[in-house]
Amino acid sequence: MGSMLEQYGEIAPRGTVDFLRRLAQRVAGKRMIHVNSTRHGGGVAEILHRLLPLLEEVGVKTCWEVMTGSGFFYRTTKNFHNGLQGSKQRITPDMYEAYLECNRETAKRLLNEPDRMAALGRQAKEYARHRFLITRHLQDNLALIILLSQGAR
Repeated sequence: MGSMLEQYGEIAPRGTVDFLRRLAQRVAGKRMIHVNSTRHGGGVAEILHRLLPLLEEVGVKTCWEVMTGSGFFYRTTKNFHNGLQGSKQRITPDMYEAYLECNRETAKRLLNEPDRMAALGRQAKEYARHRFLITRHLQDNLALIILLSQGAR
């Protein structure tokens, strides 16, 4: 039946699989960690179940970690999700802090697991310490969401 990527060739537009293989040459040998809040259910988990084997197939070493947070954290991320989908949501500073705290705790846990860090490479620990899970862009957007949800214009 062929590789997983080749199976997509049966339904993808002609040339797509070859194009993806050429693009993959640029990232072959790289390492990537995926972190989200669940392994089952939800769109991210559904995507990662298919994406990670494809990345491995084209030479990208991957691992998948799951965050563990409080019920408040999960309600907060659900509000983020619903807000990004267009539903009016109230995001309080406490919610934002709960989100950041769970990210900090997850980063600490992962940074203290030598096998995980070794799998990601030499510079991963320093990079993750400074940029784990929350890029400047995302941080600015979340701060804006909080500001707008409090009625500021």
